Amino acid sequence: MIQEHNFDTMAILPPKPSTTQLGYYVQAQKRLYLATSRFPMYTDDAKLVINEYMEALDEDSILYPTKLESHQMLYPYVESATDMIECKPEYLLGCHWYALLLSHTAGGSMMATQSDSMFFKVARDQKDHADILKESFDAVSKKWSPKEKSLCVSEVPLAFAIGQTVLRYCCDS
Repeated sequence: MIQEHNFDTMAILPPKPSTTQLGYYVQAQKRLYLATSRFPMYTDDAKLVINEYMEALDEDSILYPTKLESHQMLYPYVESATDMIECKPEYLLGCHWYALLLSHTAGGSMMATQSDSMFFKVARDQKDHADILKESFDAVSKKWSPKEKSLCVSEVPLAFAIGQTVLRYCCDS
């Protein structure tokens, strides 16, 4: 069951994540990216950014071949989260899509300094990615009603809690 979490208990990355920890994180991120993949992207640049992230996740799946299914807590959590996300209407799916991408651009540069992960060493500047994705999100959300926008905003704590919980489970492994 996916629940909101207390953000005061944010997970802290170990000084040097283990290969297993990185593997769990990469596999969880890949599964979450796929769950949000039906969110429409109206700009070619946004499609390129997402493709770049997915290619990096594919490369990292080889570099960190940990099986997500072997983590007794993380695997059921990610499966539950992705099942829930995949059922969301577009305006709520958008919240999860945007939160996932923002958490990558925020946490990615920190993880990049601690690993050989391609996922965190994407070719473009992280700020550029955030701007491109924001433009695409804004283009999609313009057609939403005020109520849909409000519901999207109310989904933000849950969206970030999912990412925070995934990170905590990975770091505790």
